[in-house]
Amino acid sequence: MSECAIVIVNWNTKDLLFDCLKSVFECTRGISFEVWVVDNGSTDGSQDMVKKSFPQVKLVETNENLGFAKANNVAIRKTDTPYVILLNSDTKLTQDTFTSMMKFVKERKDVGVVGCKLLNRDGSNQPSAAPFYYIWVIFLMLFGFDRFLRRSFDVTREVDWVVGACMLVTRDAITKAGLLDEAFFMYVEEAEWCYRIKRAGYKVLYYPITSLYHLTRGSSTSGKKHAILNIYWGLQYWYTKHGSLFSLIFVRFLLLTKAVIALGIGFILRRKALIETYREAIGRIFSFRSFGRRLDDHV
Repeated sequence: MSECAIVIVNWNTKDLLFDCLKSVFECTRGISFEVWVVDNGSTDGSQDMVKKSFPQVKLVETNENLGFAKANNVAIRKTDTPYVILLNSDTKLTQDTFTSMMKFVKERKDVGVVGCKLLNRDGSNQPSAAPFYYIWVIFLMLFGFDRFLRRSFDVTREVDWVVGACMLVTRDAITKAGLLDEAFFMYVEEAEWCYRIKRAGYKVLYYPITSLYHLTRGSSTSGKKHAILNIYWGLQYWYTKHGSLFSLIFVRFLLLTKAVIALGIGFILRRKALIETYREAIGRIFSFRSFGRRLDDHV
């Protein structure tokens, strides 16, 4: 049996996926692993590329865009390895990152999640960990102070959550905390998963001793609109699930305030895309329901 299952969700990122898979097989040494690619109904030939170039990969074709959380769960349910690594298709390894992460987590039985250092294309540090979505965090994030939130540290330390571009999760933590919440389509879901894993008694650690490159939003072809809309939905769902009624109301007030301000700026500057995005965001606030509804837009 393999020690680790590396799960990659793909949607129309054929070239990035090729580079990602090539780097995984070239750089990973000293551990037994299997690679799963869950293809969310790509139309760019990704499936044929995987079959032809990487026949050792376990390919799952969903024929539709299930989103990040649900697609990862499809593969996780099919595996029985002691460790699972979620990996974005727009990542690239240049060192034996996974072997290093595996060695580290095996020495720490209290750890449920480990994230490594993420690098931009130019080699600079990319924000790799952040605090949970407390109300003060949402305020900073919405009003232009998000640079103080997601960080990349130089030392190993416990954090609230790590960016899902690369996160190693133990099977024990998955068993106790459950799978990713499939109500999330994309964004917020990895933070909420880490929240439940910590509540189950495990630590989430940021481990900067090793790293990989992450090309942000490699599968997003629609700019920031769908990211904003999914984050608006995700934050409301988070507080429906984990917060009080008062906190949910206050979060919705913050979201509405930001949307109204952005809408006003859009009208002043005559920026059609900004107007359309935040008109729809306001609609998402007033139409939000808490019974598992999610955005089904492709992102």
